Amino acid sequence: MTVSSLLPALLTLPLSALAQTTPYSLPTGSSNAAARAEAIATLRQNFNYGPDVAGNGSFYPQGSYADELIKNMTDAFFGEHLPWVTQCRSEAQAAAVAVIQSGGLNTYEDYATKLYDGLWKNTIPDGVSPGMRTNYTSDLLFSMERLSVQPYSVRRVQKGETLSFSVDDDSAKEISTFTQKQLQAAGRLFYVDYRDQGDQTLTEGRYAGACDAFFYIHPTSGDFLPLAIRPNNGSPLIYTPLDSENDWQLAKMLFEQNDFWWAQWYHLVATHEVIDIVYEAALRSLSADHPLLAIMNRLAYQTFAYRISAIQTLINVGGPVDNYFAWSGSAAGTYSSKLYWSQAAPWKSNYFKTNLQNRGLVNSNFGPALKSFPFYEDASVIYSAMNDFFDQFVSSYYTSDKALSRDQELQNFIAETVPAGIVDFPTSITRRSDLVDILTHFGYLVSVLHGVLNTNDPVHTTASLPLHPTAFYSPLPTEKGVQDLVPFMPNVTQSVGQITLLGAFNRPFFENGNRTVSEMFDEQELLDRSNAKVRSAAQTFKNKMVAFSKVFKARSFDENGLSQGMPFVWTVLDPLETPFYLTV
Repeated sequence: MTVSSLLPALLTLPLSALAQTTPYSLPTGSSNAAARAEAIATLRQNFNYGPDVAGNGSFYPQGSYADELIKNMTDAFFGEHLPWVTQCRSEAQAAAVAVIQSGGLNTYEDYATKLYDGLWKNTIPDGVSPGMRTNYTSDLLFSMERLSVQPYSVRRVQKGETLSFSVDDDSAKEISTFTQKQLQAAGRLFYVDYRDQGDQTLTEGRYAGACDAFFYIHPTSGDFLPLAIRPNNGSPLIYTPLDSENDWQLAKMLFEQNDFWWAQWYHLVATHEVIDIVYEAALRSLSADHPLLAIMNRLAYQTFAYRISAIQTLINVGGPVDNYFAWSGSAAGTYSSKLYWSQAAPWKSNYFKTNLQNRGLVNSNFGPALKSFPFYEDASVIYSAMNDFFDQFVSSYYTSDKALSRDQELQNFIAETVPAGIVDFPTSITRRSDLVDILTHFGYLVSVLHGVLNTNDPVHTTASLPLHPTAFYSPLPTEKGVQDLVPFMPNVTQSVGQITLLGAFNRPFFENGNRTVSEMFDEQELLDRSNAKVRSAAQTFKNKMVAFSKVFKARSFDENGLSQGMPFVWTVLDPLETPFYLTV
């Protein structure tokens, strides 16, 4: 589909019959400046800010133009998505029959074998990430997930900070060679906090913790490892690696369940809702001929479909969240809104490196650097390539910083972010680098952040069984000594349902198509109407991504059974597989 194929005539044909072939241009000195302004004014009358349809986050568009645009996007999305869901469900039926015929799920190990062996050949054609089904008891795998598949919650504990709970000195020293306080003083202590999930009402018959946990950098090996987990939510216990295998594995699963719940609803608001509102402000400010809107049209492909999809097919009453998670779809909407306003909404403070620096994960002036940070290693390459593209893009249209102030549409867009309620957005743009940062962050949210937390990742890693059940089916223990983990686990129907749900988010058929990160700027209308410098930059970006994909394709375990310092192989940001936009 072309950039403009989903956009109603009100936006795409405001100027002339040649609107879809004339080069993109700035309004400065334009011969059709009056017509551009008139078209924008007409659009603003028919495209307004309405309430969030999925919770209480960012505005969702309303008005006659908005309704037409939303319909076009949702029709296109569901036309593609529903046949894929049907395929996933057909494999689910076969999987359930196969597991039952094999005797069912009687041991914890059965979840790693019977649920996957020979199954899901279309839904997960490349299988669960290597290591996830064999090393699921590994502490290194568990802890390194915080630095790869879900890197947005963990933070370094600061010197002098009050600790939420204590690990006794003898235990801490046996685990790490340091006491907990010594780890903190050395800048080696890290923390994740999901205690707020205890405020939610559990679905009857299902259970979950509201965990908080400490991790640490080992003083000798430099490995990033778990120190202790506190389940909360009815459990008075604190678990450590010194506990029995079953007790400690249960604690890790309780944490993983909280982690996945947080990640999915954070992803919803940090990508979909943030991108929606920025795009809404752009649509109300920029002409269809403006190059900045052309880029946003490309990257925000189908964007207004996803909140509709969520309320109709995910968090709806009796929907997948109600059926497979510890909390209801209604609770998900409430929790999402909370995450939007508390963490996800700010624009500048969530810039890629700024966010990581604020949490002490990169460029920290306190404590040692992380020995291995797979997310940062992979994301940095893509982010840098996007930044290079947008640097060329911006400089090709704005020959100096002063040119920014002469673009009235751009200045109107910046002003429009205030009534749009966009948090922490630049209040002015005086340097071209400021605009490059805005565009790079837009691209980062739709591709990297979304690709890590959603789309292909969950079914391969963060929702793979047995380590990652989305709900538990026995009450949390009030004392240690668990003999069997199976009573806590989902049954065959629930397990197959979990895999099916997350498999429906997978996009294996995008590989070698035209919707992956490598094709982010490779769209015919966008290229035809852009200038030569942009076309060259787009080709350079694609070449970089094709080359980077080879790094992922070559990944395997080293002689120590590790890949990027982890006992599993992580390839989710392969730019020939990861979508460039917010597909679900």
